[in-house]
Amino acid sequence: MDAVNAESSSLNAHVSPLIPKMESVRAYREESQRLQDGWNQLSLLAQMTGSSIDIEGTGAEFKHLNTMLLSALASRLVHNAERAMRAKAQVAIDILIRNLFERTADIGFLAADAPIREFLAADASVRGELRASLEERFRAYVEKYSVYDDVMVLSSNGDVLARLDHRHTIDRSHHDFVSTTVNTQAAFVETFDAVDVLSGRQGLLYSAPVYADRGRAPLGVLALSFKVEDELRAIFTRLVPPDDATVLALVDDAGTVLASSDRWQLPVGAPLSMVAREPRRICFAGREYLSVCVDPAGYQGYSGPGWRGLALLPVELAFRKEQQHAMQVPDTLNHAMTNSTFFGDELARIPVLARTIQRRLERSVWNGQVRGCGPHRQGTEANFAAVLLQQVAVTGAQVTSVFENATAELRSAALASIIDEARFCSALAIDIMDRNLYERANDCRWWVLDSVIQRALHAPDPTHAAEAVNVLRHINELYTVYTRLVLLDRQGRVVATSGNDQTLNGQSLNASWVSHALQLRGRQDYAVSDFEPSRLYGDRHTFIYCASVPGPHQGEYAAGALAIVFDGEPQFAAMLRDALPRDVRGEPLAQADALFVDRMGVVIASTTKKFSVGACLGALLEVDDLRDLAKLKRGESRGRVVRFEDGWYALGITMSAGYREYRCSQTLAPNDIASVVLVRLCDAVLDEGLRHVKKLRASTKTNARSSAAHHIDLAAFMCMDEWLALPAAVAREAIEVDRLTPLPARSGRDTYVVMHEGNPLPVFDLARLRGLDSACTADEHKCLVIVCQLDDGCRLGLRVDELAGVMTVDRGALQPVSGCVAAHDPLARAVVRMPDDGAGSLLTVLGLEHLSGTAMAAVAPRVAVVNQA
Repeated sequence: MDAVNAESSSLNAHVSPLIPKMESVRAYREESQRLQDGWNQLSLLAQMTGSSIDIEGTGAEFKHLNTMLLSALASRLVHNAERAMRAKAQVAIDILIRNLFERTADIGFLAADAPIREFLAADASVRGELRASLEERFRAYVEKYSVYDDVMVLSSNGDVLARLDHRHTIDRSHHDFVSTTVNTQAAFVETFDAVDVLSGRQGLLYSAPVYADRGRAPLGVLALSFKVEDELRAIFTRLVPPDDATVLALVDDAGTVLASSDRWQLPVGAPLSMVAREPRRICFAGREYLSVCVDPAGYQGYSGPGWRGLALLPVELAFRKEQQHAMQVPDTLNHAMTNSTFFGDELARIPVLARTIQRRLERSVWNGQVRGCGPHRQGTEANFAAVLLQQVAVTGAQVTSVFENATAELRSAALASIIDEARFCSALAIDIMDRNLYERANDCRWWVLDSVIQRALHAPDPTHAAEAVNVLRHINELYTVYTRLVLLDRQGRVVATSGNDQTLNGQSLNASWVSHALQLRGRQDYAVSDFEPSRLYGDRHTFIYCASVPGPHQGEYAAGALAIVFDGEPQFAAMLRDALPRDVRGEPLAQADALFVDRMGVVIASTTKKFSVGACLGALLEVDDLRDLAKLKRGESRGRVVRFEDGWYALGITMSAGYREYRCSQTLAPNDIASVVLVRLCDAVLDEGLRHVKKLRASTKTNARSSAAHHIDLAAFMCMDEWLALPAAVAREAIEVDRLTPLPARSGRDTYVVMHEGNPLPVFDLARLRGLDSACTADEHKCLVIVCQLDDGCRLGLRVDELAGVMTVDRGALQPVSGCVAAHDPLARAVVRMPDDGAGSLLTVLGLEHLSGTAMAAVAPRVAVVNQA
């Protein structure tokens, strides 16, 4: 319990109570406690044998680091869970708000529809004759805008004069939305409530006053009933798969649940008074949840009816292994992430600190083994000390391994969380796009039913063309996502446009989409251009949607076509920006980029200049998912890690699934669009450093057999990826020095000096002595130096990279080096094959005799100068 209290004291009040629910934290705590018990026993044995190694001090350091580890583990697991929850809640509310924004434009345009105004302006005796045709018009409208389940026209007093859905039998509404709409100065009124004209059910209505002239009192009210439950069900199903324990909901500012992905756990209407914008724990219906609540990002100043996105995750399920979705991290990426601040500074520091402690322990053990060698090493006590030192080294390595495994697993879980977020954001981007283009297909099909537009083609003359220009301009003012609307006759000539520039009038357009549009024969049909440059868009890439204008007779089509030019560049860019992963402040992550691409990998839009529009992504980013775009199923979403340029990235990619009846076929098409989100994780690093560490750990061995006349003790170490050794009688100890200072007036960089036990000690760069290109530089920090004493009493130091152990080998196993090897490496005396390391590596045994003569003769005067100084 003391360990638990120590850990809890370093955590905030939000994280601390969650630790008992964390499977991985419990597992590492149990393992570390087992090692700590073993360490305590070793410490006791060391005291009994009088060992000079500081086992107790090292154990205290490891214990402190273990507290840091468990704290970082717990905090990161909570962070990962809440980050994933935040992403889901943000996607849910933002998709909905984007959809509702389109509704605000629909109601404004439809309220100015001529047949509706004529119906309300007519005498009551005439309305009965007009009602059937108006309701048929409503049916045609909902055929295209299928997000609505009802369209209603009411008098200013609330009388229901015409409607699409006759299953509701209420003749008059007493709900406040009618009077509010009649008296509003706004473009629309948004109402979410139990409404009498919907037979008392909860509904979301968009209403607007209908005017004969703007300066007069409204003729009545138009209301559109949005399928909000249907829409939310689709959003929740997409974001919460069956194996996910997350509950998504919409709440109002008071915390009342308006919609829920799981009505058994979180019923609609339930009050959540504890809901706050910062992550927290809440208790509801006797169950504890993690809670994340987010505000909508908003779109073009519109933030919806005041709703917020909520994600709940049962605490007892939040930290299960299967809930965390940890992934296999490539070794090179795992190594690279140790230098990344993306995963938290403390998480990056822990393995570094553990390795620092371990290296100091290894050096202490190595020194103890060296001191235990020699003729005096005899008897049970000496053998016991050797075994103790070996076990200390093994236990220390196990403790370090626990830290490294824990941080690697934690990075893996964090990486999976980031990849999931990238995938969620790619799903958000493609959902926004699908819904947006769904509206474009609806708009062109509905607007061709306007009587003024039709008259300009049925009875062409300048007056009718001018009237059509006014209508197109009015539409374009309401629907700013278009740069222009263009009306074409049956020969493809321009009759009218919405822009101020009418120079296109009379010109023929011969693009392939024009001929396609003029061949359409159904009121539900539409055509769309390829994503290509168009003269209607300043020779830039975009999509153009168009529909055939009906003829003057029933069932007759191809009187012409209406083309609407999508303002692709800013609109696609806005969709991608809104879908980028965000930080805790709600700002887009600086490390994130997003793109739209087609199945061929051609870039349609991008948030970065690294991927220009029209470029082929496959040539820039070699990723299996992108090479296989042609095979990616509609609606399929993937996430993975990729290498791009000089960095590692989390990638999320989602293929378009369409929306409602818009492009909802499962048939793959070349012009299908996918969204890609890339989050830079860290810089790429060379693999050589990783191989060096792995090789070192795999080869570290200690042999505690007793010495005899036919055995020799060798002190092993590594330098420049080679295993080397000195007779243990020559090696005095290994020290770590803060700085190497080059000897004065000496050319080259292979000899330095440090102060050791009050005297200057010459230090040789062992790699350079052996003819290798060393990375050692003057004033290098934290260098490992082996202090040696030769037979003549001369002392010197050797700079090395890592220590191994002290091993006893049969003298007969020493194989003299050949003359060729001796000429190449003047220090080499013999080699020993080490079969126990699993690779059969060779250990080169060095001799330092000639350093006492030739080399030290040159060094001594300079040492004297340093000594005098």
